[in-house]
Amino acid sequence: MKKLTIDIIYKFSQGGIKHLLQLIILFYGTYQLGSNDFGQYVYITTIIITLSLFLDFGLSTTLMKEIAENKENENKIYRSIIPYFSILTLSAGVIFLTFSSLELNIKILLGLTLSIMPLCSVFDGVHRGKLDFKINAKYNFFAAMLCIILAFPIINHFNMIGLLFLNFIFYFSLLIQYIYNCRKNISSKIIFDGKYLLKVASYSVIIGIGFIGQFLYTKADIIILGKYGYLSEITTYEILDRLLMYIILPFGLIAQVLAPRVINSDIRKIKKITNFLFYISIILSPLLYLLSYFILKSTYIYNVQLLDIPYSTYSVIIPLLIACVPIRIFAILQTQALIIPLGFARIVASTTLFFGVINILLDFLLLYNYGFIGIFYSTIIVVSLNTLSQYILFGKSSNGKKLV
Repeated sequence: MKKLTIDIIYKFSQGGIKHLLQLIILFYGTYQLGSNDFGQYVYITTIIITLSLFLDFGLSTTLMKEIAENKENENKIYRSIIPYFSILTLSAGVIFLTFSSLELNIKILLGLTLSIMPLCSVFDGVHRGKLDFKINAKYNFFAAMLCIILAFPIINHFNMIGLLFLNFIFYFSLLIQYIYNCRKNISSKIIFDGKYLLKVASYSVIIGIGFIGQFLYTKADIIILGKYGYLSEITTYEILDRLLMYIILPFGLIAQVLAPRVINSDIRKIKKITNFLFYISIILSPLLYLLSYFILKSTYIYNVQLLDIPYSTYSVIIPLLIACVPIRIFAILQTQALIIPLGFARIVASTTLFFGVINILLDFLLLYNYGFIGIFYSTIIVVSLNTLSQYILFGKSSNGKKLV
């Protein structure tokens, strides 16, 4: 229990300093660039995050699972997985640099960032599998602190280029620390273990499909808004989505700490807790919506802007976001701490991909009918249905025995 508590503290420290940097970028970047230009920055970086997600494609989570199941797999990973993955990410950066139509200095920074982001994620996954959360926390702290120190002068003098450069500095300094720490393992002889590569790739693809689905009902919203010229609305979306994320973040960090520990646990005992949390979430969600709706309608804040967002917009959006909180907390605990570590990643892959496609269709439909607010209607519908379907399928999928 002491070790678990310490690991949670380390994970919170890692997430806390990283998100402090993101908050500085969000608010100072919005102030310095304005909502339109900062919306363009969010749009561009979302595309890079998407490409990075495709490159990782569940590999970091798979490697966490591999090491948690058998510590001896670490040597195989360093000798037969990471070297080939490094070649893949480097190639992706070169391809982006070659074919991107962006300005040269922008696409150089984005290409370099794209080459190293997935590698940082993979090293993070390896250390999570080893329950070495201290290393991840320490390295993220140093990388984030370096960027925080440099943030104000760089953003002030270079605007959007400065924001992109800060992203590159963060991931580059993080990768250098990981490489130095693992230098003995990395310098060992590279081997080609086709059987092990196939095993890792097979499970990674399943998780990756789920992550792509996750993208389709989160970051895809930003790309759709950018495609239709809603650049200032992207900034609004980013602010509100970020606030929601910070509420949910502690539970995501806890889920990552719990994940390697539940792999060899009794799933039946865990499911009792899961059922309880599910019922709590479906009760709290409508109650919180109604409470926040009536609070906003009954207070004297008409024509008052919140973070440059008009009352007519946030009075509708905030209750929807608050209603999402219990559902998303349950969803992240269920998927990250239970379903994926216990070997049921196919459930997450199939449901999330299906509802991700549904989200895209609803985005276009509701954006046309309700404008910017339609994006949030689509989100709560899709998140609710996806979480419910995962809960039902997971309850029926443990060795063919019904658990719900």
